[in-house]
Amino acid sequence: MLDLWSKRRGLSVAESIGGPRPYTQVPVNALLSAPETPGELVLRAGFLVGRGYRTLKVKLKATEDADFKAELNALSRLRAELPPAIELRLDPNGAYRLPGARERLRKLAPLRPAFVEQPVPPSELLRLGPCAVPWAADESLKDPDAAERLLDAKGCAAFVIKPAALGLLRALDLARRAQERGLGVVITHLFDGPIGHAAACELALALPRQPLACGLDRAFDTPQNPAFSVYIDLPHLVREGLVIATGHEGLGVSLPPP
Repeated sequence: MLDLWSKRRGLSVAESIGGPRPYTQVPVNALLSAPETPGELVLRAGFLVGRGYRTLKVKLKATEDADFKAELNALSRLRAELPPAIELRLDPNGAYRLPGARERLRKLAPLRPAFVEQPVPPSELLRLGPCAVPWAADESLKDPDAAERLLDAKGCAAFVIKPAALGLLRALDLARRAQERGLGVVITHLFDGPIGHAAACELALALPRQPLACGLDRAFDTPQNPAFSVYIDLPHLVREGLVIATGHEGLGVSLPPP
């Protein structure tokens, strides 16, 4: 509906929901997965930095202490090899549990992560409090009551907002209020294909203040996702490491002719 409404007004979705002067570009983070061997992790990171990415997000998987130690070793080598200006983010996907989560975050502190996304499950995040590294809320934001309380939670540095999970207008409202509180905002998708990706890009471009590097890379652009094949292009992603305003009306994507 927002796509159609915007097209009828001759505006992009970003202009419709954010005002007449949305951002023309937003930085994008690249995604890495651990555990890989330290050498593979460093090699992949170097390739991405060479392509223009300035923020790297590493997905972590360790639940057991031995696996965490292996991940920490790989991450330590990665941090040592990266230029100091490259931002590192870590995402355990809620794999840590209280009270041990605080100790794990202390051990991650020498890596100088900008923040650690959703270090504990949603049921525990509001009890996490200040830690050795800043942390961000992600999955917890699906609960409106938790999201409201997290706006003022000590230790929380950022909100990772998925419009596909919240709805575009609720996501916009939450992002605006988070920025008003001084929190960083990251807009990302749920591997939900080009329409969802375009909506997330337009949201990122529409915010009052430029968001942090967003999770809007082509991670969903795979042979396993047939939705991509019916679209001509992804006009928001014409440069590595950036989402670019398309200059088109609506969401900026179109179906090929039949």
